[in-house]
Amino acid sequence: MYAMHLLATQTTGSAELTDAATGLFGRGDLATTLITAGVIVVSALVLHVVLSIVLGRMARRQSGRLKWGGLAAEALQKPLGVAVWLIAALLLLDMGMEVLLLLGKDDPETVAFANDVRISVLPPARVITIVFAMTLFVASFVRSVQREIEEALIRRGEGGDITAVQGLGSIVVVVVWVLGVLSALDGIGVNTTALLAVLGLSSAGLAFAAKDLLGNFFGGIMLLFNRPFETGDWVIVKGVEGAIERIGLYATQIRAGDKRLIWIPNQTFTSNVVENPSRRTHRRFMETIGLRYEDLPKAPGVIEALLAMLHETDEIDTEQACRVSFSGYGDSTVNLTVLAYSDATAIGPFTELHQRLMLRIAEIVQAQGADFAFPTVTLDGLPAAN
Repeated sequence: MYAMHLLATQTTGSAELTDAATGLFGRGDLATTLITAGVIVVSALVLHVVLSIVLGRMARRQSGRLKWGGLAAEALQKPLGVAVWLIAALLLLDMGMEVLLLLGKDDPETVAFANDVRISVLPPARVITIVFAMTLFVASFVRSVQREIEEALIRRGEGGDITAVQGLGSIVVVVVWVLGVLSALDGIGVNTTALLAVLGLSSAGLAFAAKDLLGNFFGGIMLLFNRPFETGDWVIVKGVEGAIERIGLYATQIRAGDKRLIWIPNQTFTSNVVENPSRRTHRRFMETIGLRYEDLPKAPGVIEALLAMLHETDEIDTEQACRVSFSGYGDSTVNLTVLAYSDATAIGPFTELHQRLMLRIAEIVQAQGADFAFPTVTLDGLPAAN
């Protein structure tokens, strides 16, 4: 009897479930909702493809009168693609809540949940989506303009100003995102004035907690405005030396002589001595040559000839210190010091000049009948040989 009762109950339940499902899916409202959801997905896909093709073609026309339009089209590609799918997702969520209302219309908790999502969640989500897409577009456009200006400066040979352009571009992007976040919060009903007041009251604690981050950030700003170095300069700081590749808001990239990429926090530059050999006005040529003691009478002639050679060398700036002097007696040499300053500040040209001067010094010394000394030792007091 119990088995028969259980079988009858299961049969009745299955029949009721089947009837409920048949009645539900037979309703026009649900069918319309599902069709609408499918149309939303297909429309989003088609719109994304069309926008990508159109904006891609416009972005490739970044010349002449269409330059800025091309930059704007390039900056629009990603934000519009993201916005299309986010809006489609929100519409699908709205459709889902409608289906949930149809399925659970007799359940007060389900109805309350669906209505709460549609009333409290979807409107703020739409505002955030629109603000996010607009902020992403503006930030992308700023980066595109920054890149265009950098390329223009490179073509004009004004590489030094690239540093300022990179820094200002980074600052503008940060400001854009901060304004975007504040706009989104204001759009969803958050009192941004009170929020800023709270942040102002807690700024001391935040500053202490993020002192390194803030130190590097403001260090980057100081580097951009004081400009102790620029992109391409060779600098030495705290035992690290290399060419500046990029000055960021937090750290600066340096390419070492062995081509390693080194990241140095900006605070390091503001709290340590920075040497910038790239900004030298001259390179110093300074060498000490040692003549033999037997050539001491010929030293005045060698000095005069070497000094004349320096004055005849085009790369030597004779307005700077330029002299050849008798600098002292060595253990086995008569020392002459040659000092001059070259206009050739780049390492390549100066190395070639240094080599040429060293060879000319050797020719002049030998032309004067003198020669370079070898280290020698004289031993006194040895017994005479038998």
